Amino acid sequence: MATVVAVAALAGCHATPPEAEEPAVAALSPLFADVERALVRQRDAIVALRQDLHTHPELSGEEQRTAGLVAERLHALGLDVRSGIGGHGVIARLSGAFPGRTIGFRADMDAFASSAPDPYSFRSTTPGVRHICGHDVHTAVAIATAEAIASVRSQLAGTVVFVFQPAEETARGARAMLDDGALAGESLDAIFAFHTAPMSLGSIGTKPGVLLNANSVAPGATNDVALELRSRGVIRAVVGSEQLVVTTTVVPGFSEDFGHFQAVAPGVMFWLGVSNPERGTVGAPHSPDYVADDAAIHVGARTASALLLAELERK
Repeated sequence: MATVVAVAALAGCHATPPEAEEPAVAALSPLFADVERALVRQRDAIVALRQDLHTHPELSGEEQRTAGLVAERLHALGLDVRSGIGGHGVIARLSGAFPGRTIGFRADMDAFASSAPDPYSFRSTTPGVRHICGHDVHTAVAIATAEAIASVRSQLAGTVVFVFQPAEETARGARAMLDDGALAGESLDAIFAFHTAPMSLGSIGTKPGVLLNANSVAPGATNDVALELRSRGVIRAVVGSEQLVVTTTVVPGFSEDFGHFQAVAPGVMFWLGVSNPERGTVGAPHSPDYVADDAAIHVGARTASALLLAELERK
């Protein structure tokens, strides 16, 4: 997120009953059980990855180490990986064994300038730079999702394109990646993304239409109404109806450049709850005391996997 502002409005959101035209709970993909088992197996390793990224944050345009780690993990899966796109951007193409739709998932990788004390035990070792917007979490969610879906590729129809974006905080990375041919030759049917939010751990927030306004250099984030609506049933099936938070608020002062990808394909960005009331931590992006609970990574990866599988299998 490119601008600092309080986001207490999100923290106060509550679950909304299902609307008449949407499924209350969707049937999950037959492959989801195997994907979920893979997520459980690599849970500790993914948390360790997130903590490593948090310990070594890199500012916009300087994400060389982060991008290297990302590319290494993706190469190990046997994916088609391209690096150095629009700066330090990474694209990974996960092709299933059978033809089908093409769905994207975007995660941003850059950190933010902050000299405030880091409250984590695995604190930043880079002076004046911290992950206080949750991009370390976003990256870990995407890697976990890629690893889990790769485990079922022999049964998978379609393709998932994972986009690891640099320079979101300067709102230039998405445009730079697209201008550098990030999605050249791809015809995305949909694209998803998450952003950490000060909602309770275990919750997923969603909103049709404008999620985040544009500023002078970014297009913001405007969720495709039909894609957002049909995604709700999938989210309910994964986290429970009580954990789906349908918001009506456009958070003021924040922006995003995910809108550049949403101009290429129907897209939805969801809020990923990372606050842990039991521990007294609040994951309000860009706040000096920002803390995102590691357990949110598993919630995000389960939800992302289910959403990607649902869209791949959509007729």
